[in-house]
Amino acid sequence: METARHNHACARCSERKVKCDRKRPCEACVRLDLDCDFLPLPPRNRRRRPNNANVQIQALAGQLREYEAWFRERGIDPESLPVNIPRQRESEPSEKEPLHTAQSTQSAQSIQSTPSGASPGRLRLASKCVVVPVFTILSRVADNNSVLWTRVIEEFDPQDDLNITHDGSSDDEVEVRLKGTPGNTGVGPSFIFANRPSPHGYRPEHPPLDMSRRLWQVYCENVDPLTKVLHMPTVKHAMENAFRDTPAVPRAFEALLFAVYAAAVMSLREDDCSKTLGEPRSVLLPRYLAATETALMRANVLGTTDIIVLQALLLYLLAVRDLHEPRAVWTLTGVAIRLAEGMGLDRDGLRESPPLPPFDVEMRRRLWWQLRVHDFRTAELCGRPKFQDLDVDSTLTAGSTAALATQWPANVDDAALGPAMAGSPLPPLGEASSATDAVFVAVKCELLRFTAARLSALRRQQIPGPSTNPWRLYTTSALDNDFADIEARLETRYLRYCDPSKPLHLMATLMARCAINILRFMTRHP
Repeated sequence: METARHNHACARCSERKVKCDRKRPCEACVRLDLDCDFLPLPPRNRRRRPNNANVQIQALAGQLREYEAWFRERGIDPESLPVNIPRQRESEPSEKEPLHTAQSTQSAQSIQSTPSGASPGRLRLASKCVVVPVFTILSRVADNNSVLWTRVIEEFDPQDDLNITHDGSSDDEVEVRLKGTPGNTGVGPSFIFANRPSPHGYRPEHPPLDMSRRLWQVYCENVDPLTKVLHMPTVKHAMENAFRDTPAVPRAFEALLFAVYAAAVMSLREDDCSKTLGEPRSVLLPRYLAATETALMRANVLGTTDIIVLQALLLYLLAVRDLHEPRAVWTLTGVAIRLAEGMGLDRDGLRESPPLPPFDVEMRRRLWWQLRVHDFRTAELCGRPKFQDLDVDSTLTAGSTAALATQWPANVDDAALGPAMAGSPLPPLGEASSATDAVFVAVKCELLRFTAARLSALRRQQIPGPSTNPWRLYTTSALDNDFADIEARLETRYLRYCDPSKPLHLMATLMARCAINILRFMTRHP
């Protein structure tokens, strides 16, 4: 008796839908005295791909034209990309092998890891027999424009979204599966939630040494005097070392580097940018904003406890404040404030146990209040009242012992500060009567302290002011006296020392007098 074992059930067991031991004859047929027959399996029915290569090639060509246009809008010539294009002979099928060039391997691994044996996206167009590593091209460019090319790469999955299949009938037939159409490709605050594969595996490209120095010089002249979030004598040496050895730059400082570049470009007009940096502002600003986003992600911005990363985030927010949707910037500013609170910047360093060094205290004060002023401005751009209750206690003045909140920054030159400084704390805001490097920030804080005192008084009286015009709740005579007091304070402590021939002093003078006039106007035209 034949007892050969088959790999499928016999005909009787299949009809009766019972388990078959696949022997000949099987145990079930022997027990029921039935003929046990094993029928041959029908040939496997292979699905044939529809032959619509021309339509799909046209769709692909349209997609590629769109991507080339995006390249050119961002100052990148698609023809100049250094991508190796291997050739493949007609008689050879497409082999499943990873890319082996150093450039493409690094880019592919940095964007999305390719499993062993999987082939990155390649196109075999008609009878030209040219295999184009499309995913390599996209990976190469992703380093330059993070958000844009992250979303493009999501459409070109190297394993599924761009899959080439030949059914064996003709080398001219090609099947291309594309997924969706490109969405919003602009860089912006949404980078926090971008689905970028492996953001920690690659680094944004640094500018040449001479370009880095020019950008730093622009930042020192145009941005730093209005913000003072960096201590220039200290950062200057660190910047020069970073320019010379970019691969050794830590991730936190790398984020600060690119934030400085972006803020510097933002401060220039189009013609000044082309003359100073050699490239249009419309090209450089998206480039360095995207690089800053990538660097911030590499530095784990949402979970950071590093004050350098927070400084970089603030400079990035200042660079995009007038470029992107105000609510997105305002929301991201709230994230920055929460990070600052997590680092303890909302508590004055002198109230810590033990107290922090005077230099650290002052730099934390500067960063905290610049964040609050930025939040104040972005809220106004979103339709909030021009002067809000920032929950700032009016008792935050010299000699205050009740408040644990961060004190106002001092009006001192950077040369008077240093990590090695010791001794008594710096004089509080308003007690150093001169026009220092920080005069613009000092005047801005004086105005903020003045409005905060009035709005906190309304809060103590439980009068809802922020939703309307709070100044209408005061009498005109009382406000005129207050305005005269703050104007005299500004003139006495700051403006009389300002030289109008110096741009920074002129800006501080104009801002102070313009703010007082706006307040006077609002009290009479609520």
